[in-house]
Amino acid sequence: MNSCRLVPLLFLIPTLCLGSAASYEAIPQSDLPRTIRCKVRDSLPELPGLVISDVEGYALPDEGIEVRVGPGDAQLGWDGRTIQGTLSWSDGKMRLEKIWPTDPGFEESMRVINERLRAETSSRQQRQFRKEGDYMPGFALYDQQGHLLVSEELKHSWVIMNFAFTRCMMQEMCPAQTARMVQLQHLAKNQSINGLRQITITLDPDYDTPGILTQYAQAKGADTTSYQFLTGPKPVIMDLLKQFGVIAYESKAIIDHTVTTLLFDPNGRIVLRKDGNRWDAQDFIDRILQLQGSI
Repeated sequence: MNSCRLVPLLFLIPTLCLGSAASYEAIPQSDLPRTIRCKVRDSLPELPGLVISDVEGYALPDEGIEVRVGPGDAQLGWDGRTIQGTLSWSDGKMRLEKIWPTDPGFEESMRVINERLRAETSSRQQRQFRKEGDYMPGFALYDQQGHLLVSEELKHSWVIMNFAFTRCMMQEMCPAQTARMVQLQHLAKNQSINGLRQITITLDPDYDTPGILTQYAQAKGADTTSYQFLTGPKPVIMDLLKQFGVIAYESKAIIDHTVTTLLFDPNGRIVLRKDGNRWDAQDFIDRILQLQGSI
């Protein structure tokens, strides 16, 4: 078991900027902090910030109001979407944090799919986890752009999956795993492996919102057209950890966790499982090349 100290990465701390004067008048400081739902009218990456409107209970100006957000949330493309977040005041400025998409269709799909995952996980005996030869369970989570990813979408592709989190500061743990996943992307392209999908599921969903994952992916050099970072409700994450035999628990400022990396064939079957943080990216490429044409 390895320990990862929870330390927010410096690149995730946004530069402060002023909100509009209208924003100060529209939502009194005494009402905050509070969770709000709102519509995003525009993204302001240079601030970084968003222009929001349609906040229930408040009469906002027609042009909306500016709020500060993290760099990832200002860049991932919330424009025109309805989001939920915690609105607060910081040094006389409004800030929206812990931003999640709010889409009734997404939420209902997640509920139905993940209820089946919960039932299947509950029926498993202790320490009965998925090994080579077993299949990927059904699940639904959000990716780094706040879009719904359903495991069914991964069928017919080679998939490499692991678990990590953005605040991990032990270089031999999550940072090393993410670096290898990025290396895998390059190896796959260089060796003409087409259609490879890679996913990293967060161990820290309370902190790792889509915006945080967007900023993390950019900092690590990941090409998110084929390498997606997933987050969502903590119970769903915990069910997936149990399904794959990954142990993780938080104690004070530390997350203790094991490391597991899995390769699924286009039928969703586990064809390679590496436990521990010492694995070679080429091993996964070699396994794909070995099996291509036989599936």
